[in-house]
Amino acid sequence: MFRFLSMSAHRTVGRGSIQQRSLATCVLRKETEKQGPFALQRMNNLFYGFNTVQAKENLMQKQKAYLNTIRWELVREGRKRGHWSWYVFPNEDTARLEPYPKSALAAQHVPSYLAELPSDQLEDWRFVLEKICDLMDKRQVCLLSAPSFYTSAFFEVLPPQDRERVIKFIKLFKSAECEKPVWLLNVLNRLQHHIELSKLDPRAC
Repeated sequence: MFRFLSMSAHRTVGRGSIQQRSLATCVLRKETEKQGPFALQRMNNLFYGFNTVQAKENLMQKQKAYLNTIRWELVREGRKRGHWSWYVFPNEDTARLEPYPKSALAAQHVPSYLAELPSDQLEDWRFVLEKICDLMDKRQVCLLSAPSFYTSAFFEVLPPQDRERVIKFIKLFKSAECEKPVWLLNVLNRLQHHIELSKLDPRAC
């Protein structure tokens, strides 16, 4: 229904006087508010463009809500099982499958993101990233110790569809012009190593 309303309003807003366009926008806003807590944000994105500051705040709120669950999933399962890569490997692109409100991290907001993360949340994020690297390192040793059709432990821990997101995550944080903690630089290098190993793996997308 939102798509129908937004397309209809978009046609209406594009025609007529300023008063008519303003009225059409107000009507759409009222109808959108009835559709759920995040429908209004979708409408604002449509008319005014994606709000990168709001996207960063959404990221931080979702990390606060989910990082602790993610860390215990990795400890328990030894690999990713749920749907949470958006919150662990943030980048500048929003994900089509991520539930609203959408999260993202624009390049200009990386310094403030690192500065504003609460210490407990930062520790959870660090634990998750380092745990993923540890699991990949361990699985890579197993792959090298015995002949295998597969060449990379990346796909033993993360699914193939996460590979592109991890690549963008590495690029975003490596290129950020700000001081980065040593542990994060180490994580980026370790992930880059496994990305390189994954290039020849038949599971690579």
